[in-house]
Amino acid sequence: MHKRLEFRILTALLFMLVLACFASAHEVVITNQAKLGKGPMLEPATYRLEIVKSQDSSEALFYKGRDLVARTPVTLAEETVKSRQTEVHSENRDEGRVITRIRVRGWEESLVFD
Repeated sequence: MHKRLEFRILTALLFMLVLACFASAHEVVITNQAKLGKGPMLEPATYRLEIVKSQDSSEALFYKGRDLVARTPVTLAEETVKSRQTEVHSENRDEGRVITRIRVRGWEESLVFD
């Protein structure tokens, strides 16, 4: 009986951990081929975006399905209000379309790509 209870608690904790991982990922739609700041190029598609924060810097990870397709440094900038929807800001430069900022729905921070 005691082992069965331990197994159920362990299973519940594992399930909550998996849900927390999926909750931290956000969906971003890229409509045109664009470069992430000075980083890698993204093709038009829907990506799962994850942010890895560390003391010194942060990174944005872009997944297509289960495959990591882009990894680039990102700066987190404070905004005055939470974003109502996910927005991808870009501009045309000599090297083509460049993504400069992404605002993720529900966040008070935006991702700035240098």
